[in-house]
Amino acid sequence: MSPYVASAPLCLKSYKRIVKFLRKLLIILLILIAISFTLVNRTEIAVELWPLPLTVITEVGLVILLAASVGFIVGIFCTLISEQSRSKKKYFFFRGKGLSKD
Repeated sequence: MSPYVASAPLCLKSYKRIVKFLRKLLIILLILIAISFTLVNRTEIAVELWPLPLTVITEVGLVILLAASVGFIVGIFCTLISEQSRSKKKYFFFRGKGLSKD
């Protein structure tokens, strides 16, 4: 038995730990960038919500962060739907039904 086989799970565990640490570090960095972006862009603008007779006066940074957040959440939602559709296709293909073009 090779000595490398016994140390493989330990290497995988340390790799996962490093990836987890880097992911947390990246998230903290993105949050700090978002906070600094919001603090720098403090110019007030009036946002009119068109179908409603409502005008909101807010800061530019908040509007941009809100739009980016909504886009991020919609992107996650679309990815999840795509993954479910792809996993269904794999399931039917591997069950022997195949993918028909009808």
